[in-house]
Amino acid sequence: MPPREIDPRLLSEGWGFLLFSPDATSTGLHLDGLRCLREKGFEIEEAWWAHPDPFHTAELYAENRTGEETAYQDGLVDRLFSLALPLACIVRNRVPRDRPAADRLVELKGPSDPRRCDSDHLRWILGAENKVMNRIHTSDSSHAAVREARLFASCEVADFIPKRPRHGAPPVLGRSSSFSALLVLCELRSRLWESQTLAAGTAEEVRRWLNVERDAAAVRRKASSDLRAIEAAWAAQRELGGGIGLPDAARAALNATTSVTWKDQELEPLLDVVRKAGVPPSATEELILRCQFAYGPVPALADTAL
Repeated sequence: MPPREIDPRLLSEGWGFLLFSPDATSTGLHLDGLRCLREKGFEIEEAWWAHPDPFHTAELYAENRTGEETAYQDGLVDRLFSLALPLACIVRNRVPRDRPAADRLVELKGPSDPRRCDSDHLRWILGAENKVMNRIHTSDSSHAAVREARLFASCEVADFIPKRPRHGAPPVLGRSSSFSALLVLCELRSRLWESQTLAAGTAEEVRRWLNVERDAAAVRRKASSDLRAIEAAWAAQRELGGGIGLPDAARAALNATTSVTWKDQELEPLLDVVRKAGVPPSATEELILRCQFAYGPVPALADTAL
């Protein structure tokens, strides 16, 4: 279990605190994060699964919660932290540097908006998609590290001292996870197709295009070829749907989920269409879509029509 009294050495400039959020831990991406931290010269001294409630997240993000204008986004954060356990970590800087460890961690994780991240930022490496699902939080200073470590020590759940990743195989680098709005749309469409009676040849072609789409959508940082593959898969599925005479509700859902423009499209009409087609998103899927629509396009899609 984490220490009841956080080690006072955290007050030194060589120590820091960070938190892998549920969109990272529920998909195994924290293992990549731990490996990257070690490569950058940090040692994991203490780590534990935490079970925060809205009080803990409110305290963690107190400086960012400025009133009514952020109430909706705050609710998304609280719901995200109810889905899975975050991993709290106390880390030590193994390589003495001129700057405090907290400053190095802030620089390493990258901006809260993934669209501003570079390829060496942890949030880019872990495939962060928006300002809610951005994988990792780090303390802004040594004093903040002590406060936040004590905060999350009060909602401890179980020991997890990850000297080496040993809880299952690490995810493949370069891949994302089901915490992706594009993958949610693909899953909704997969269920839509499964609800229809299709000829064997059509069903096989649908599966092929869904697999093309899944493979491209799962890439964390999408190249232009990945975007073209997604667009081609969407166009092919619209053409298939028009050719076999899908029912109106199914065709509307197919068109809505293959014509997404995050900047211009509203979420509620999209949700209404897929529900009418009999393929409502799960609570987790809806949350992922709400996070994405609230904050705009994923980094790789920022300047595209997707």
